[in-house]
Amino acid sequence: MGKKLCEMTLQELWRLFPISLVPHRECWAEYYAQEKSALGKKLPLGSSIYHIGSTAVKGIMAKNIVDILVELPWKENMHTLADSLTDDGYTVMSSSQSRVSLCKGYTEEGFADRVFHLHLRRFGDCREIIFRDRLNFDPAVAKEYEALKLKLWKEYEFDRDGYTQAKSDFVERYSGEARALNFLNTPEIRTERLILRRFNKNDVEGILRLYGDREVNRFLPWFPLEDLSQAESYLYEKILPCYDGEASYNYAIQYAQNGELVGYVHLHDIGGANDLGYAIAKEYWGKGIATEVCRAVIDRLAEDGLPFVTATHDVENPRSGEVMKRLGMKYAYSYNERWQPKDIDVVFKMYQLNLDGNEERIYSGYRTAYDNNI
Repeated sequence: MGKKLCEMTLQELWRLFPISLVPHRECWAEYYAQEKSALGKKLPLGSSIYHIGSTAVKGIMAKNIVDILVELPWKENMHTLADSLTDDGYTVMSSSQSRVSLCKGYTEEGFADRVFHLHLRRFGDCREIIFRDRLNFDPAVAKEYEALKLKLWKEYEFDRDGYTQAKSDFVERYSGEARALNFLNTPEIRTERLILRRFNKNDVEGILRLYGDREVNRFLPWFPLEDLSQAESYLYEKILPCYDGEASYNYAIQYAQNGELVGYVHLHDIGGANDLGYAIAKEYWGKGIATEVCRAVIDRLAEDGLPFVTATHDVENPRSGEVMKRLGMKYAYSYNERWQPKDIDVVFKMYQLNLDGNEERIYSGYRTAYDNNI
């Protein structure tokens, strides 16, 4: 009777499960979809599941192992979840306070027909997603990665750790480039409850619900949208062109639990006022969503090197000012603006948060533009 896997040395395991690359297989996407469906019944609400690794990149060779990354809400105990997944055939490979890796499809006779690596993470710990997207964005980079793997294959055939380490510089390089590229076109951001993403053509009905609600738009400059035709025009004429510019932070706010569009948050006048604006659907008021998404965007702005951010609110809307205070923004001054296209006089309070430590800076653009400063 042969050894059980748990009795084997690391070297014996590497011999039984060597590095082996095969051409891309369409069945990998199907395997992922089926496993995602099964995992979805076990994962807590608010979790996100992603197909990562080379099997998620079309046109390049890969190990016949489907890698899956799961982002878990911070409140969830990933180690308890990992223990429960052993009932579904998974085995814990490695575990730390913030990460757990599991596998399925490893047998005493070698690999099974379907093999999975499952990576449990906290929200935001997802470099593999960024790297996957970088390879899919540029087939030339994907082929360069494939060439590197083919070069390393035989050298590290029985040394998986060495194989992974030998690829690390390439992965770090292009993951970093991907983050830089994403700066130009609204990089996706995730929080425990929400996904901040680009608007797309499927958002027309959600845009009408949000921009057509008179109460939501009471303190916004434009008139409420009235029908789907207006919502579609607004999407294609006002929102989507933002993604073609040199820099954009123009987010749809999607509730992760049900996929519903619940608001927007954007940065206006980048390089000038760096003005942060947002709106939340009425049924989601009072849930802390505005604070949550604005804090996430501000964190990204700081990471991308913006020196400061401002935000303004109508004096008749003090709740918005409370959000700004919770974000650590400080009141700077007030001014009177003739708001268009509603053509009404509005007194605004301007708040500012300096992200580079220069607390003496106060953006003066509104003072300069409007005579009636208060």
